[in-house]
Amino acid sequence: MRKWSAQVAVAGVLFALVGAGGGVAAAERRPLDGLVAVVNDDVILASELGEEVSMRLYQLGPEAAKVKDLREFTAEVLQTMIDARLLIQDADDHDLVVSKEEVQPYVEEELARIREAFDTPEAYEAALAQYGLTEKDLLLRYRKNLRDQLKIRRLTDTVLAPRVTVTEEELRAYYEAHKNELAVPDVVTVREIAIAKRPSPESEARLRGKLEEMRAAVLAGGDFASWAESLVQSEGAEFGRSFRYRPGEALPGLERAAAGLKTGQLSPVTLAPEGFWLVRLVGMENDRREVQYLRLPLVVTPADVAAARARAEAAAAAVARGEPFAEVAARYSDNDETAARGGLVGELSVDEIAAGMPKVAAALATLEAGEVTPILEEPEGFFILLLEEKRAGRAVSYEEARDLVKRTVRIRKLTLEQEKYLQELTAKAYIKTFE
Repeated sequence: MRKWSAQVAVAGVLFALVGAGGGVAAAERRPLDGLVAVVNDDVILASELGEEVSMRLYQLGPEAAKVKDLREFTAEVLQTMIDARLLIQDADDHDLVVSKEEVQPYVEEELARIREAFDTPEAYEAALAQYGLTEKDLLLRYRKNLRDQLKIRRLTDTVLAPRVTVTEEELRAYYEAHKNELAVPDVVTVREIAIAKRPSPESEARLRGKLEEMRAAVLAGGDFASWAESLVQSEGAEFGRSFRYRPGEALPGLERAAAGLKTGQLSPVTLAPEGFWLVRLVGMENDRREVQYLRLPLVVTPADVAAARARAEAAAAAVARGEPFAEVAARYSDNDETAARGGLVGELSVDEIAAGMPKVAAALATLEAGEVTPILEEPEGFFILLLEEKRAGRAVSYEEARDLVKRTVRIRKLTLEQEKYLQELTAKAYIKTFE
């Protein structure tokens, strides 16, 4: 119920590319331009790290704005790349090979799934262009990353899996300790009308107009800093007088606005989840850019909340008049995915709803099948829910749960074995990182 757009959620798949980029033999153990790590005889370049960070930030979607410490985030990504390199190198040492023919079906399946996530081919191309990618780039990266993933999986199956054994005593102990989690939960099937709290088109147009006015003035010879400081005072904007970053170290909206600029050039006004950006490229040194930027955040005003509430009240009134809930949802709901299904969210665990949206869970608990909640306010918007079905949970016997328990215990032990194996590889590896 928290997902406003299927496209936003699934578009993250574009950049859910796990693993390290390709390696280049390192002839010397010294820092080179663009070099961020040496892993035995491989290197990780700043460009590779930047791509990986950008893709993972894109995968986070609007949550990327909550990444406050980009250095810490980048360091975490670099560590996963180093770990992947060590495992891939070890797979090579074990003569484990994954052919292009083995990888291709996975590549085609993933690309097809990505394309289908977008309403139009144009939307798909725009998502690629946002991060300076073509489908060929995506294809090459997917093929490499999927090959590496398959190689690591083959290493796990060949070298690590034989080390893991699971006894009947371990299975029964796990079952006894997790009986409640293994039980079939109480579930509900619901439909929703979701009205988002979001800036009005008028608010967005006003903010865009402010930046367009500033852009025109700066292009005509005005001072970027003076205009930026005035908007900081009047609009609560964020001004970066001099900000230096490498690819992947800045918020995606800033990097997208700055993409393709030459020294001294001013970007178009660029909209991103974190607001409107206007960026001027001050200069470049190797892969590091220096920019001035102004960001106008998109703020939900009391008037925007009141407008959203009014729409929710109109939808609730339509349902109260006897209009079919599915038709009202299709007409009013801001969740495009569920609106297309007449508001159908599907089957949900009551416990999961209670954990994330306790007010919603409490309201549903009072309903019988066919009844509708009052308007429920959450931080992101207003919800009206129709309870279609409610099913009570039940305990699961050991015999019913055994296969699931066995898989779970085995995966846990295999994960621990892989962590131990990585520690062994790290201990005997040559690894050096550079700022």
